[in-house]
Amino acid sequence: MEQQELLQELLGEGGAAAANPLAGLNQLTEMLPVLLAVSIVGLVIIGTFAVILTISRIRSQMATVAMQKDVRAIRDLLERQLVPTTPKPQRPLEHAPQENSDSL
Repeated sequence: MEQQELLQELLGEGGAAAANPLAGLNQLTEMLPVLLAVSIVGLVIIGTFAVILTISRIRSQMATVAMQKDVRAIRDLLERQLVPTTPKPQRPLEHAPQENSDSL
């Protein structure tokens, strides 16, 4: 009898019901709405962060492309200013004929 009493104590008041694996389902169904609410809130937070990170990445890529266009435009302007334009050839100065004092 001692073994049966020990078994009854271990199984609790409803010995046969406690042996049933679905016996604790009532406790789980009480926790189910709380677990669903916590899961939904967690997913909303993770989704919000994902959207924010995606928007941030897109904006930074757009800024990088705009900056590259600006750098290209500045380079073009600098190249136009630095390209040596061929200067107009200057005519040599025509000097008035010098008088030789020796010829007198």
